[in-house]
Amino acid sequence: MRARWSGDTWLEKVGLAVGEVPTPILETMHLPLLARALTVSVRLGVFEALAGGALDAAALAGRLGTPAGALERLLDTQVGGGMLKLQGGRYALTRLAKKWVLAGSPSSLRDSLLFAHDEWDFIAGLESYVRTGSSAPYLGTLSPEAFERSERAATMRARLVQPELLRQLPSLEGATALLDVGGGHGHHARALLSRWPSLTAEVVDLPQAFAGAASAPRLTFTAGDARTADLGRGRFDVALLSLVAHHFTAAENAALFLRLASALRPGGHLLVLEWIRHDASKGAAQADLLGDLFFSLVSPEAPFTLPALSGWCTAAGLEVRRARRLRLARGMGVVLARKAAP
Repeated sequence: MRARWSGDTWLEKVGLAVGEVPTPILETMHLPLLARALTVSVRLGVFEALAGGALDAAALAGRLGTPAGALERLLDTQVGGGMLKLQGGRYALTRLAKKWVLAGSPSSLRDSLLFAHDEWDFIAGLESYVRTGSSAPYLGTLSPEAFERSERAATMRARLVQPELLRQLPSLEGATALLDVGGGHGHHARALLSRWPSLTAEVVDLPQAFAGAASAPRLTFTAGDARTADLGRGRFDVALLSLVAHHFTAAENAALFLRLASALRPGGHLLVLEWIRHDASKGAAQADLLGDLFFSLVSPEAPFTLPALSGWCTAAGLEVRRARRLRLARGMGVVLARKAAP
């Protein structure tokens, strides 16, 4: 997947085809504005305010408390971006906005878009990263408000990837104990508990990660840093490590995988979900390579490869049963490993 320009007129289409359209100008001026205009629209509450029906700019500005003229310029960008439609001087939501942006939609990306506004601060450090090679990890540096937005974004992403992720597990019939390291509000754990009545689950994460999480039968939360928390020995039938490894160095992950293996009972499984590094020489897509760059900006050594994740499993004494990229969750991959039975 990559961002491409499409001409509106035959002359623009010909110009793009022969390389005569100055696309670098479009990419450096228009694409950042497009992204920022969308996140600002979400932050202001534009889409939620239009959920009840179409409004003109003046009426909408009255609800949002903004100058009508400035708001109109912003609304027009969302018309151009396909999020709004303009009919008879009134702005209304498109099907695209109703599906992906409204808070109440099952497919809503609203929380991710809100956190994307925070991520701009890290993207601003790109030149410094390239000049020095030093990343600026955001784990532990976010304000409490930004951290909460990051957790809501993580929950949203978990919801989207969950069906494909949990299909990687074998049957948990008879299993009684699940460990979810870095599981936040316990979205994956709750899904497994609802499917397997014999299962109990423990989520281990930073205390602010599950602050305000709803309680549930057979689900407990334990405050702790994944790198140092006591995970016990031989306590769990299955362990999840979902989008956690990219926050740590290779050495920290190697040590964590050893502790996860120790926490498993014989015959238990470890399922790892992670952003996976791509290879430009093998035709990796633009979107994937940009994702690699972003995680290099905010993580000490990430993103990692599937062989690296598999290697930590093997070094921890686990047998790798599956290591592959996910089909629907672009940029992510899974490793499933098993602890040998006695």
